[in-house]
Amino acid sequence: MAVTCHSRSFTWLVKSCLPNPSPDHHHRHLRRGPPPPPPPPSLATLPDDLLMECLSRVPPSSLPSLSLVSRRFSLLLSSPSFLHLRRRLGHLRPSLHALSLSADLSLLSSASHPILPSLPWTLHPPIPLPDSVGPHRLVSLGHVIYAIGRSSTVRYDTWTRSTSISPGPIHPRKRFAAAEVDGKIYIAGGSARSSAVEEFDPETDTWRAVSECPRRRYGCVGAASSGGVFYVIGGLKIGRSEDPSRRAHVYASTIDAYDVRGRVWLRSRGVPGGGCVVGACGVGSHVYILCSHAVEMSFWRWDGGRAWERLGGPPIAGQVGMDGSARFACVGFGDRTVVIVVVQAGSSRGGGVSLVYDCEGDEWARGPDLPEVLGRVGCVCVEAWGTGGEL
Repeated sequence: MAVTCHSRSFTWLVKSCLPNPSPDHHHRHLRRGPPPPPPPPSLATLPDDLLMECLSRVPPSSLPSLSLVSRRFSLLLSSPSFLHLRRRLGHLRPSLHALSLSADLSLLSSASHPILPSLPWTLHPPIPLPDSVGPHRLVSLGHVIYAIGRSSTVRYDTWTRSTSISPGPIHPRKRFAAAEVDGKIYIAGGSARSSAVEEFDPETDTWRAVSECPRRRYGCVGAASSGGVFYVIGGLKIGRSEDPSRRAHVYASTIDAYDVRGRVWLRSRGVPGGGCVVGACGVGSHVYILCSHAVEMSFWRWDGGRAWERLGGPPIAGQVGMDGSARFACVGFGDRTVVIVVVQAGSSRGGGVSLVYDCEGDEWARGPDLPEVLGRVGCVCVEAWGTGGEL
């Protein structure tokens, strides 16, 4: 008997082994079009230059939270290029900050003011310090304030109201000169064991010695000009004479100038008329110097070379500061204003008086008094968010 294969039966067998397609399978196959477009790129996928252009237009109130999105965002928001964009758009302006340490050096209190007559000081909540800094000098880099102590440096971010600890100088110092030049901090003086000039790089968070100061000063003040020169002004030198009456040599009105870019010391100078330098700051290419004399205060403008100009003195009573009962802070505010803050050292209430000098108009005005809750205060100028009266 022959075996045959029925075609109809074979076709039915094959079909029974295949999955049963849904009724509209054929119709869906015919309706299939091009694949859907990919989702639009997010902000984070943009190149750095385009991303900074976008972030530079974000409202000031949103920027602190944006810095927490990622490390990339944080680095861009603190970069010089971003600050340049904000300045170009008019979203950054100078603001005077007053910082005060508690008696036990465990809390940092601060207040800010845009030096506008119609606005009061803005007090900020105290911030616990992770470490004690002791006596310190204040230097600002953009929106960050560095409180440089003997063995540590407190970094205070005025935008996020946060603090962190950075290393202290190589050589412990007290009452030394400090200033910012080209995005770095330079200090000199305040040490009996070393005459080294030290440089702090905020990007690497490190100190290094870059030169030796011609004079070992104590109680000096620092200033810097736009020409890249660091000035070490005034103070005393503790000599090695065995005669105690001749041990203190006064450098009260002398100036040592260090060219940071050329890494050379320029010719030393003296303030005309002598006196004791109690405050100094740089505004543009000029240095403004406040001197205390026996019965008066004098105020000078110097171009860093031979040209000295005596300006109208600040409206301070003749006896203020002559007996050492007051401390002075001379702060450059923007590109045309000097703010002198007078703090009574013996006052238990704290506070102080601010005097505002218009460099172009050669006029003095009374600025806002410091809040009385601030004692042991130091002042510095930073770049703040916003425009007009917004803080």
